[in-house]
Amino acid sequence: MVEVSVRPITDKATFVSAWADLYERASATSFFLSPAWMGAWIECAAPIAKLYCAEGIEEGRVKAQGIFGEPLGRHAITSLREIRLHETGNTQLDNIYIEENDFLISDDAGSDVRKAMLAAAAAHFARYDSIVFRNTMPQLADALETWSKGKDEWVYKEIAAQSDYRVDLTDADDGDGLLLASFSSSLRANIRRSIRLYEARGPLSIKIAASPEEKASAWSKLIDLHEARWRQQGQSGVFANDHLMKFHESLQKMAPEKISLAEVFCGNDVVGVLYNFLHEGAVINYQTGFKMEDDNKLKPGLLSHALACDHYRKQGFKQYDFLAGDDEYKRKFGKETHQLKTIALERRSLRMKARNFLKALR
Repeated sequence: MVEVSVRPITDKATFVSAWADLYERASATSFFLSPAWMGAWIECAAPIAKLYCAEGIEEGRVKAQGIFGEPLGRHAITSLREIRLHETGNTQLDNIYIEENDFLISDDAGSDVRKAMLAAAAAHFARYDSIVFRNTMPQLADALETWSKGKDEWVYKEIAAQSDYRVDLTDADDGDGLLLASFSSSLRANIRRSIRLYEARGPLSIKIAASPEEKASAWSKLIDLHEARWRQQGQSGVFANDHLMKFHESLQKMAPEKISLAEVFCGNDVVGVLYNFLHEGAVINYQTGFKMEDDNKLKPGLLSHALACDHYRKQGFKQYDFLAGDDEYKRKFGKETHQLKTIALERRSLRMKARNFLKALR
C-alpha cells in the first residue's frame, strides 16, 4: 500500500534528481513532466513561491510525486488561499502554461496511487480554499471526479475543458510528397496557393537552427515576429513576460537537445519561426512568430506549419502536436486526441460560497 507524505521542497537539486530517477521508471509521461521542464520551472518558481512535494512510497521505493505551489506574500485572511499542482498562483509564471498535467507515477505503482495522492494533498491543505489542477490528463481528471464523490469537505468543480490536436506524420501524403492526405481539402488548397504566391518572390526553404549562434538568431526573430503581431493589435505578446523569458532561457540551457527552432524562408526573407519541443518521436509546437502580410491569400502560418510537418516527417518523427486550443487551423491540420480539463477541488466554506455568489453576479 502506498504511503503519501507532503512536505516543503528545501533542496532543489536533490528533488530534481529524485524526479529524474522516477521519470525513468514511468512510461506514461509527457514533456511537461520531464526533468527538463520541471527543472527549469522549479528554478524559476522557487524564489517567488512556496513549493511542496507530495510523494508516494510503496515497499520502500518512490512510486509517485507531484509539486504543489502557492505564491509568496499572499495574505491568508484577506484573500482566498489556493494551492495548484505544478503551478504557483503567480499569473505571470503560470503563463508558461503547463499541459498534460498529472502526478508523475512509476509503471509499477498500484492502481489507486492517484487517489492516495489526492487524499494526502486534501488532508495537508485542508485549510486552503481550493486546490487547482490545470489542463489535467484524462486519468487524473477521472481520479479527481471519483475521489471527490461523497466528500463532505470538498466540491469537485470543472472550470474548463479544451481539446488537444495532433498531426499523425505517418499518414500518407496526397501524391505531391509534401502535404498529408489527412489535411482538410480547404487547408491543402490554401497552402498550395500560398506556395505559388511565395515562390513568385523566391524559393521556399526551412532551416533548423543548429549552432548556438543560429539558435540565438532564430530566438530573436521569433520574439520580434511574435511581438510585432501583438503590438499591431495594441497588446503585448507572451515574450513581454520576464518570468516566461527566464523560464525558457533556463529550459534551453538545461535541455538544448529538446529544443527545435525552425525558420521558414522565402529567398532570404523570413516567413515564420516555430519554437518546438522534441519528445519521444513527437514534435510539440509551443510558440510561433510569423511575418504578417497585407495580402490575405498569403498564409504564413499555414505554410510554415505545413513545411515543418513535411520536414519533421522526413526526419522520422511520428507526431506534430499543436497542444490544446480550439483554433480553426488546428482542426484543419490535426485530429483531436483527448481533452485536458482544468478542475478545482473547492472547500465547503462561507468564504468560497461568498466568492462564488459574487462571481455569479458579474
